Amino acid sequence: MFKNLLKSTAHKIITVLTAAITVLGSLTLIGVSPASAVYINSFPLVGGATYHLGETIDIDLSCKPSTDDERVGQSGDPLPFTAPPGTTLDSDYHLRGTLTELGDFELGSVRCYSGSDDGANWTNLFVGTMHVVTPVTEAPYVSAVALNDAECNVRVFGLLPTTPLAGSVVITLEDGVKTLAINLSEATANVPIDITLGLNDPSALVNNPAIAAVSGETTNFCHDATVSLSYQFAGATAS
Repeated sequence: MFKNLLKSTAHKIITVLTAAITVLGSLTLIGVSPASAVYINSFPLVGGATYHLGETIDIDLSCKPSTDDERVGQSGDPLPFTAPPGTTLDSDYHLRGTLTELGDFELGSVRCYSGSDDGANWTNLFVGTMHVVTPVTEAPYVSAVALNDAECNVRVFGLLPTTPLAGSVVITLEDGVKTLAINLSEATANVPIDITLGLNDPSALVNNPAIAAVSGETTNFCHDATVSLSYQFAGATAS
């Protein structure tokens, strides 16, 4: 009779919510074609590009040949160039650092020549405007199903659209009064999360190597509950 009651309770245990998370963090640098045939290997900022507060960048602004046999030079004294807050233009003409302020930053120009070092071959290359914004992630996906067994096992599936900060992925169960929080040991963007949770004794979940910590209501949680998935991205405050 007790086992049947567990089955009945477990069968209706899960209502699923999807959590949206506001984050700060890294995105892949945006690449565009060179502004002209004047020898920039990769010029992500031409025409304006968007980056994110807290993003670490390393952008190559050095002069590069458009063909293997061309001689290319870089001015030792660039045209007026303003690095956005948190970054510097290093001696190798890489713009490096971590973006620390929101806003639109017109960077200025660098100066290159091709062929021989004479006035006719020098060209001023406008780098462009960097737009630094606060990003918002796509919501993670989560679903769950009760397995209707004596351990009150619930299988949770999830998918994160962006790379989480280590240790920040949390599965949360709530019943309107109590909360059970389960921190996962690791998770990877676009790699499915598939984990089974025994809710008769949540304190034992830490024996699973995929689980880093359990907090909140760690006694029997075998009743109606809501499941959500959250994470922190690149040091931002999770919400």
